[in-house]
Amino acid sequence: MEKRFRRKSMSAPEMRRLLGLGKTETYWLIKKGWFQSTCNDKSGRRIRIKLDSFEDWYANQFHYRKVVGNPPSANWTGTTLSVEEMADMLGITPPGAVYSILAQRDIKTAAVAGQTRIYIDSFEEWYASQHFYRKIQEDNHPDKAFLDQTISTKEAAERLGIPRKNLYCRLQSAGVETVKLDGRIRIMKSSFEAYLQRLFEKTKKEE
Repeated sequence: MEKRFRRKSMSAPEMRRLLGLGKTETYWLIKKGWFQSTCNDKSGRRIRIKLDSFEDWYANQFHYRKVVGNPPSANWTGTTLSVEEMADMLGITPPGAVYSILAQRDIKTAAVAGQTRIYIDSFEEWYASQHFYRKIQEDNHPDKAFLDQTISTKEAAERLGIPRKNLYCRLQSAGVETVKLDGRIRIMKSSFEAYLQRLFEKTKKEE
């Protein structure tokens, strides 16, 4: 019976094709030393990348993705969340506001390849201990029905072409209806659209 041997390394061109990279970036990655490699000649042309080391690096990073094959970050998927994922889950905008929560609460995080990853079990423990933030995707979210009927203050300010700091005064004086969801002000679409229509009609009369 023929004995099959498992490959233990690959060449630089093979890695380049695997990740869909250019030649320069491929050798830059090798030079960074994030995975083990060997060189069989003085010219540096016969570089071999150790497969076990490469796969371990691949499973612990988020930036590079194989053209065909398993997705990256396998060691962190399912056990951690990204800052953006936590922001989407809680309806927090901008996503960077999550860092303020992490700084003030006892939520366990890890720095992975330049990214902050949030441990899901620690996040869930914190989530169960508070009542201010709610997951917007939960079927029993009491305000879920309002989400599609509202817009953010950022969107409203952009549509009016004014700084967000000037928005509240403008909306209040115009009688635009707002609601508070998860501790943030949201603007009712119907009320805002009616306000825009009034502005349009006013501008038309002045022309």
